[in-house]
Amino acid sequence: MHRMATLDPDGFVGTSVYSMGVQARILFLGAEDCHVIVVGPTGSGKLVVTRLIHAAWGRGGLVRVAAAQLEGGPMRSELFGAIRGAYTGADRDRKGFVELAHGGILVIDDADDWSPALQLFLLDVAEQVALWPVGVGRSYLANLRIIVCVQTPPEQLVREGRWRPDLLYRLDQERLTLLPLGEHLEDLPALAAHALARGAAARGVRAPVLAPAALRGLKACGW
Repeated sequence: MHRMATLDPDGFVGTSVYSMGVQARILFLGAEDCHVIVVGPTGSGKLVVTRLIHAAWGRGGLVRVAAAQLEGGPMRSELFGAIRGAYTGADRDRKGFVELAHGGILVIDDADDWSPALQLFLLDVAEQVALWPVGVGRSYLANLRIIVCVQTPPEQLVREGRWRPDLLYRLDQERLTLLPLGEHLEDLPALAAHALARGAAARGVRAPVLAPAALRGLKACGW
């Protein structure tokens, strides 16, 4: 039986029907052992959601990495690790992101455009194929959840040839779609009050109250 979880009070802020639906969805995903795709524009709270899912799940660590960061060096060693001397510049043993996230959640952000080679490696992880660190004569199976964050609907990424269809099939066990703030402006007062309270707490002062004119000005911004 899954334990009951509650959301971090510093989590997904809002009281609209949309925000309450997202909060309920986070708790559901925190009770499941599945991969997740989070879809939403910049600023919609994708990384906040991944933190809350992990907190509700309550297991292992949370390792976050941008897809571009995995493309920046020897890809296999970035993901699966390497031993000292395995390649030029490998001056020490190092764990890859998959091993660091073992038993927990690996979050890959900004994954709209990742190389075919990286997608193939992630397909192996999602399928729990034996993984081989660079320079090591033994393999291991990854025991982790993967959460991938994108701005573009995954079906569109597949149609445009930016994602492998089989990778989408493996990762799309559950999905959470987030909206831009402009589509749930009723949450703006709560979000503004939350931001002011956090800033005040960090400085050890009383939180200011947002004036109605200031709130109207915020709502008029192009969210």
